[in-house]
Amino acid sequence: MPFEPLPTVPSDKQIKTSGSISYKRNSRAHNKKAPPRLIICLPAAINNGSICKNDKVALLVGTGVDVGRAKLVKSKDGMAEARVLRGGGIILRFGYVPLLSGDPAECEQLDFRADDDGFVFDLPPWFKGKV
Repeated sequence: MPFEPLPTVPSDKQIKTSGSISYKRNSRAHNKKAPPRLIICLPAAINNGSICKNDKVALLVGTGVDVGRAKLVKSKDGMAEARVLRGGGIILRFGYVPLLSGDPAECEQLDFRADDDGFVFDLPPWFKGKV
């Protein structure tokens, strides 16, 4: 008996590839003058188990043809330790970044793309201006 294709209607719902990046102060800190921290959230749908709880992750900033983009890669020398959010997303807290100075920046949505050894994304305008 031969097989026949089953007609289907694609869903309007797309896989969520957008995460976020922010550079802000801890709102619960007793010292409101504390330096801001760089925080990146990676959605579960794009991560697909590549970065797991307690993995060390490094943030690489592009140069040359890759200027304006960044890459998240697992690394033994990574500065952020991955934490799992409800729903399977990953949060990475990198801490204070001297290159970005002490000026906080609002949360920006990012589109992540899987690469050979990590995840690539375009830097937000407030980050691009400093690199």
